[in-house]
Amino acid sequence: MSGEAALTKVKDRTVAWLDGNVSGVSIVKDRPIDKPFRDSDLPVIHLRITQVQITSARNPTGDFHDAAVMFDILAPSILMGSIDDRQAEIMADIVARLGAIDATPGTLGELLEICEPTIAASREDEMAMLSDFGVTTLAYRMGWRCPHNDFRTIAGHNGTVP
Repeated sequence: MSGEAALTKVKDRTVAWLDGNVSGVSIVKDRPIDKPFRDSDLPVIHLRITQVQITSARNPTGDFHDAAVMFDILAPSILMGSIDDRQAEIMADIVARLGAIDATPGTLGELLEICEPTIAASREDEMAMLSDFGVTTLAYRMGWRCPHNDFRTIAGHNGTVP
């Protein structure tokens, strides 16, 4: 088997698409639970995919992968359990950038059929209760199509992406 998993391609291209377009914020993916964020890391966006619903309708273009993509926005916050101004600005930057995707080859938009925000919610830092910062999660629905029985290849707008 060759090539990365389709899900990995989507995460990597999402990070690349956002990198440098959300001012003053670093973007990481899949941070291990044993490596909690510290105050010195902030602000940071932690990208993770929590679920993928796969619809196999025997569509000639493949199975539809409907993913729940989470952007955890960690920033110093005086108001625990609420979305503060800095987190709101970061969310606005993410939404603006993801709203600007198109099918340009090599970009995130080439892969996706759906890219839409679904919810924003605040919670405490569950990665490590060592800091007094909260987490605001901006959830997105991202969808792409893979050939039947092939979770590595994406049937993108410009042909297959192996």
